[in-house]
This record gives sequence, structure tokens and C-alpha cells, in this order.
Amino acid sequence: MVVRSDVLKNKNQIAEHCSRAALECFKKAKLKSLEAVNLWERNGQPKIALKIDKNNNEEMLCLHRKAENLGLVSVPVMEESSCMKNITVLGIGPGSEELVNEVTGHLKLL
Repeated sequence: MVVRSDVLKNKNQIAEHCSRAALECFKKAKLKSLEAVNLWERNGQPKIALKIDKNNNEEMLCLHRKAENLGLVSVPVMEESSCMKNITVLGIGPGSEELVNEVTGHLKLL
């Protein structure tokens, strides 16, 4: 989960948006790659929260495109109450650790 820490300010918002992203990634992955889902489940269903501090959508969109180009599931979660449609969380995976790190390896833990 890649979290926009400039948009989501409290833990409840972060938990809600990350939960939505995780569920949507799981549903999408079941349709796209059941093998990746099974491997993810056998490995304890790891979930990692990373952060982006920038106040624009550009890096989130870049990460989303990169993940999809690598064949990973990628699901953006949008801010519901905003007219601006900011991406608040980007769910990526399940997928191999190497591929996910290729997309998010430069980011810091939340």
C-alpha cells in the first residue's frame, strides 16, 4: 500500500483507505492471476504500508502505470469527498517481492 500522507492525516482514514485498496487488489488478482493469490496466501498474506509526502497525484499515477506495465495488480483508491479526485492509496500486488520492489523500493515505510 502506498499512502499519500499529505492527504490522509489520521490513522482511521489510513486504515479505511488501505483496507479498501487491499480488498480491491485481492478481488482483481483473483481474476487476473490466481497463482499469485495462492502464493501470497501461502506466504502469510504480507501487506506493507509505504508513504509518499508529495502533494500531487503525479507520482501515484506513475507508480500505478509502472506496476501495471510489469504485470502487477494496481488499484488506486480515491478521496471520496473531494472534487479533485486525489489518489489517497495505491494498492499494488499481490506479486513477487522483486517486482513490487521495482515499483516501490525507493519509498519509505509509513
